[in-house]
Amino acid sequence: MDYTCPNHLHSPFEMHLSLQIKAIVCHLAALLWIPIACLAVLGVGQTKLGQIMFLGSLSMAADGEHSANFVGMAWLVTIVILSMILVLWIPLAIALVHFRLPDRLPDALLQRSSLNVVNWLLSCILLLIFSLVVVEWLDRLIPPPESPPWITWSLAALVLELALHQLIMAIWACHSVLKGQSKRYFFALPILR
Repeated sequence: MDYTCPNHLHSPFEMHLSLQIKAIVCHLAALLWIPIACLAVLGVGQTKLGQIMFLGSLSMAADGEHSANFVGMAWLVTIVILSMILVLWIPLAIALVHFRLPDRLPDALLQRSSLNVVNWLLSCILLLIFSLVVVEWLDRLIPPPESPPWITWSLAALVLELALHQLIMAIWACHSVLKGQSKRYFFALPILR
């Protein structure tokens, strides 16, 4: 016996609620990079291989090219970027699965929500890469004994600000989805449309 209900028997309210839930999952899934990055930073610090790799990268500071603060912050930013790339596929997969199935019509709310999340994560990745390059240039410009630590610690402040901003924006976007609207994240570049 087949107990599945064909799509034409679902009420419009049930289908709209299902799409709203998927849109909310897109916004909330984008927050996963925060605990993933925290666990990865803690995990790298606790494993022998991670400690060896970190100590090996400190040789950059010993060569006089970079300060030890920069090397630690470069590790932090790299882990955050990798966790964002890992999480980026969740809203992208939700959008692609929903729009590629022949029996489903594309929904503007889900499409806009998933693209907003993808654009925000891509914007964060580009901002972090640009900031890492600028701080690396400044760290190389000023020799290690005289280099002020706030230059490299600004990367940690940027990561914390991005996490806080995304938390606020995700809550605001989920509230908007419940109203049937899709809001673009502030400061997100319109990379995908």
